[in-house]
Amino acid sequence: MSVHETKSGKFEVRWREGRRNRSKTFAREADARRFEHEVRRELEHGRPVLLRGDVPTLGDFAQEWMEGRQLRGDVSTNTTLFDAALLDRHIDPFIGHLPLLDLTPQRLDAWQRAALRVGTPYMVQRASQLLARMLDVAVRMGYLQGNPARSLEHVKHRHAEGVALAPVQVERLRGWFLERDRIGDATLISVMAYAGPRPEEALAMRWQNLRGRRFLIEEKNVDGVLVVKHPSDKKRGPRWVELPEAVVADLAEWRLALGRPAGLVFPKPNGLPWSRSDRGNWRRRWLSKAAAAIGEPTLTPRDLRHTCASLLAAVNTPRVEIEAQLGHRADTSERIYQHLIEELRGTRLNFDQLVRQARADVLGEPDVRRTFGNRAG
Repeated sequence: MSVHETKSGKFEVRWREGRRNRSKTFAREADARRFEHEVRRELEHGRPVLLRGDVPTLGDFAQEWMEGRQLRGDVSTNTTLFDAALLDRHIDPFIGHLPLLDLTPQRLDAWQRAALRVGTPYMVQRASQLLARMLDVAVRMGYLQGNPARSLEHVKHRHAEGVALAPVQVERLRGWFLERDRIGDATLISVMAYAGPRPEEALAMRWQNLRGRRFLIEEKNVDGVLVVKHPSDKKRGPRWVELPEAVVADLAEWRLALGRPAGLVFPKPNGLPWSRSDRGNWRRRWLSKAAAAIGEPTLTPRDLRHTCASLLAAVNTPRVEIEAQLGHRADTSERIYQHLIEELRGTRLNFDQLVRQARADVLGEPDVRRTFGNRAG
């Protein structure tokens, strides 16, 4: 290993690594001597000397890392799509072009501030967590000596406040659809509000998984593709959900209207699963109008899951049963999904009685329904 002055007046550090002769040129001798010391230290510890051309850019490394995760089946399709969106919107436009060696704590701190100017705190924090996981792998592969993303500040954020409907509001929402002969939509509302599946789970339900008052949730709809939920995923794996008697009746009537099919519970008119655009169109064209009609213009499909969690809590359902029903931890339910429904404060009714009473108040007895032949959506 040596430092030589070149004919151009620059200083070149030369060293041998394995069978390769390597070199790097500096304008100042002090910089060359400093680099020579770093090279000696790396070689003494048996580590490769990484130059700028030896390491990929963050964008290239991220793509390779995500492809590897997908091939190994480490994450679900939904997670892959979400992480890809984080990369495309919050990471790659700012620092994706930089080599991994240039990702210093100062540079990443500047990235986080820039990302916060155009993105929400929640998404930037998720992007920071994703970046830290990626760079952990870069450290393991020898591209970096340490993970600079681990020193990033935590971005404080609040979960968006969900909306929890009282049973009477759910029935008014259903009634809006029933008045327009959309029994499929009304049944979908009933299932999500009273049984609590995620929207992507409700749109992947099959009739064959209905067992009396229980339904097996084992698939999810990812942009029109049904994906089997991974059995090892305790949080989002397959689970049985209990159906209130009113939901069982709604499903029975909906199946009769469809002609007793054996496929999806909520298909498109052509029998195929809903795509992402189908869900967006249904929300804009139908749910938003129905929600505005009952005085809840900000209602989203996932808010119906908040409704189910809040109703279960209102009738004093044990925490472990709420956890099993919704497929997430009880503390997550209490922190995010459960809200106080003022109308139900101190209620002594059980779940079935709450729904039955709400239907009597809104729809009257007998239930105001007709024979319908349309499909949800």
